[in-house]
Amino acid sequence: MPTIEILLSFAVSMLIAMDAFGNIPLWFTAVHKLKAPQQRRVLIESFTVSLSLGVIFAVAGLWIFKALGIEMEDFKIGGGLVFLIIAIQSIIKNDSAKERISVSDRMMFGIVPVAVPGIVGPAVITTIIYITRETNLMWSLIVFTISLLVTYTILFAANRIVHLIGTKGVSILSKVFALLLVGLAVMFIRTGITSIIAR
Repeated sequence: MPTIEILLSFAVSMLIAMDAFGNIPLWFTAVHKLKAPQQRRVLIESFTVSLSLGVIFAVAGLWIFKALGIEMEDFKIGGGLVFLIIAIQSIIKNDSAKERISVSDRMMFGIVPVAVPGIVGPAVITTIIYITRETNLMWSLIVFTISLLVTYTILFAANRIVHLIGTKGVSILSKVFALLLVGLAVMFIRTGITSIIAR
């Protein structure tokens, strides 16, 4: 069993990768005109899709790696580069939720683009497979599910959060998470390179 410290570090990594605050502008714009029952339906559908995708990658991710001949060190470096690109884009891009919305039916926003790629994107997939490799499937699913519940709780409270800290406050929190993601990216790349050198 991994230590509490390791599990907490995995959970923090997963939450940063999910970037709930970064997804608030998109979520708020997508559902704020819907009635409360419709918002709940969209939230449940989005959560179900995200959870299903996470389970699929946790179960089959390592098998896919083996089939393709990808080593964990390769994935750490590649995943780190993906983290870095996503973080840099988040930091320097002046996001507009309206620009990111490409689906006309608001009832579908919970699936695309909120669940995919908003919540379960490359960063989360990378983290899921990494945790599965470092621990086992059970702990990977536990960390992912708990992080997903926290993320969707934040999205559920998006209206209150926006009214409380404003859109600028949400944007600042998103940038902070992006900076933390840069740190994770460098860690992934460094440990991958170190493992290859140590062979």
